[in-house]
Amino acid sequence: MTTKDEPTLSREAIEKAEELVRLSAIEYLERVAADIQESVIKVETVVVDGVPHEEILRFAEQKAVDLIVISSRGQSGLNRWIMGSVADQVIRGTNIPVLKIQVLKQGD
Repeated sequence: MTTKDEPTLSREAIEKAEELVRLSAIEYLERVAADIQESVIKVETVVVDGVPHEEILRFAEQKAVDLIVISSRGQSGLNRWIMGSVADQVIRGTNIPVLKIQVLKQGD
């Protein structure tokens, strides 16, 4: 519920923001895939909407993948407790082997 003084976004503004996020995700995945494909590993990039761990598991099952590779930012403490870890939820939710890669922070 919003009050009179709270700003609201139009449906058009929300849709534009969603499209910008989607385009950013696609560009990022294409860059990562290009680097990996140079080493002769077949890579498919897909961007879908939904609950991240559920969509990853659904996609892996539909495509009958041999391995799920997922990165983790290494959140800890309260943030991880509140948000949970998508990587951990994927690992717990599948019988498909999962390779979890820890993303290094700037300066590591």
